[in-house]
Amino acid sequence: MVMKAYPKLILRDFKKLYSKFVAIVFIVAIGVAFLVGLLTTAPNMRHTIDKFYKDTNTADVVIQKHTPFTSEEILNISNHYLVSEVMPYFMIDEPIIVDDIYHMSRIVLLDFREGVTMNRLTLVEGRLPELNGDVI
Repeated sequence: MVMKAYPKLILRDFKKLYSKFVAIVFIVAIGVAFLVGLLTTAPNMRHTIDKFYKDTNTADVVIQKHTPFTSEEILNISNHYLVSEVMPYFMIDEPIIVDDIYHMSRIVLLDFREGVTMNRLTLVEGRLPELNGDVI
């Protein structure tokens, strides 16, 4: 007897609370869609950054120290069996004045001569430096 009444009770509750059921299903669907979107974003971003690093031949390792490297140290690093290419550069932190306000700036001096293949810049507009004193 009770078994026949139970399905009727469930059906009656479902009809009465249909809008709540639809709302819960909708909220769960939005949550699942959001999670799927987040999970598919990471591989796409990883692929994009890998392609960018390969296109610009970005350095795998950057070695820095507080004093400049000597020519002997650069030669020792370049002769290491795991190193295929070395690109020395200078980096200077200097204050600059803009509208009477001091700003700390980082100046990076890179080599743009022909044949330099590491850390190629992606030029969006204009031209790369050609003459002494040209700046990007």
